[in-house]
Amino acid sequence: MVDDLILELIYKSSHLLNLKYDGVLRNINTLREICHLQLNDTTRRVENDLGKTTLNTPNQDSIPDLPVIGSPDYYGSDALYHVTTE
Repeated sequence: MVDDLILELIYKSSHLLNLKYDGVLRNINTLREICHLQLNDTTRRVENDLGKTTLNTPNQDSIPDLPVIGSPDYYGSDALYHVTTE
């Protein structure tokens, strides 16, 4: 009799735990779906915005006084070099 009562209690407890676990899983899956939909919506908006925007790089010859990083002239200035070595 006690064994049957314990078994029934274990069965009912496990059943309730499974229901609760299933509910948690459903909630997690729902959150995943919501986040995925929001991510897709954001991505779509960014793609739409980029599709409307024309990215334009200025003609490098239009501003001839700008130094080109990496060119020998850019590194050739010794003005600061003399100050730091003296």
